[in-house]
Amino acid sequence: MNIKFILAVIFIVISSNALSNYKGSNQNGNKGFWHTSKIDRIQLGRFNTPIGIDINDRNLIISDHQNDRIQSMNIDSGKINWVSYNKKGDVFDWKEPYYIKVDHKRKLIFISNRTRNNIGVLNFNGEKLYSIGNNFLKYPHELDIDNRGNIFIADSLNYRIVKYKDDKGKNFETINFSKLWGYPKTVSVDIDWSIAIGFSNLKSTYILLLNKKKSNPQDNENIKKYHDLAKSSKAIYSTKKYLKNIETNNRIPNLYNNYCGACHTEGNFNAPTLGNELAWKPYPTRLSTLLSSVITGKGSMMAMGGCDECNINELEELIKYMVPMNWLEKR
Repeated sequence: MNIKFILAVIFIVISSNALSNYKGSNQNGNKGFWHTSKIDRIQLGRFNTPIGIDINDRNLIISDHQNDRIQSMNIDSGKINWVSYNKKGDVFDWKEPYYIKVDHKRKLIFISNRTRNNIGVLNFNGEKLYSIGNNFLKYPHELDIDNRGNIFIADSLNYRIVKYKDDKGKNFETINFSKLWGYPKTVSVDIDWSIAIGFSNLKSTYILLLNKKKSNPQDNENIKKYHDLAKSSKAIYSTKKYLKNIETNNRIPNLYNNYCGACHTEGNFNAPTLGNELAWKPYPTRLSTLLSSVITGKGSMMAMGGCDECNINELEELIKYMVPMNWLEKR
């Protein structure tokens, strides 16, 4: 079932697709479900790529992405209230948890458990209750909840937004998009039920605003122009020769721009800059060693370099693209 919305505004922003991440400790730490009484005995509050965050009263709920756990930290004291981790017999397990949304009315916490293709649900004590979207979602990214309790999820690799009308995920609707838009990655719902959706493709980032209000003539004209452009693009993309040409000539540079350039172009978060031999001097010259760091993640860099769509061969090509000429040792 599709939700019928009127397209209100389209913004096109040329930008990279890299996420700005806080630098973590690079330590996996202990895994477990801890209560406050044990905090002094275990050093918590350490994070490796804390991507998702929301607030409940005076407590931060933090997605400890690379440590596969969720931590609750008191804002005033800095102490850890609880940690949701993986243990045998759990109703679901965390694997690179991403964005978080606290539902204050239902006293539930929803987390996009991206690599497990579901949404994990906790209570306010950090206990795992259940997961939704199993065998239905594919790489869920960001999520939001409107004032009616509807849960909106950017179902990235299914190119759609999923709207769950209940917290158990039994009643749902979808907003489906063409692959030409790219991957829907972010979603935000306003109090007037307007929806903002962020897309990322190989060249651009799109922010799409949807609402149920009647559009004005200028909006309709803009929509017509976009649809005409989409039709012509579809005709171009339908030719195998053109697709092969894009893949061969532009794939790696586009992946660099979307996933690597935000850090490696300017050296943000101490990333070695593109082709700069001095910046790369502290790093290994063996491709397999560099590749291993990219796959597992290092410092501010997420696992797989944050590239949702890259395979191992493409990661190797990205490394070759970034390092100085003749830098890598021959195999």
